[in-house]
Amino acid sequence: MMTSQEAVVLRIQELCQQKGLTYYNLAYLSAIPKSSLMSILYGTNPTITTLNKICGGFDISLQEFFSSELFSDCDDLE
Repeated sequence: MMTSQEAVVLRIQELCQQKGLTYYNLAYLSAIPKSSLMSILYGTNPTITTLNKICGGFDISLQEFFSSELFSDCDDLE
């Protein structure tokens, strides 16, 4: 079991790999500071607004972001 925050981090990492993006590229495409992205990757929960910007950087919807199996096993979403 993992937390939803851990699932968010894994999902961002997974999408970066799939799309061939570095964290710097993702931050740029998402129009957020790289420091904000790195804070999320190191344990800060993102706001929905920030997560929506990140999804924009990936060119996906929030629904697509959360459609991953990663979120079905989160112990804090039950």
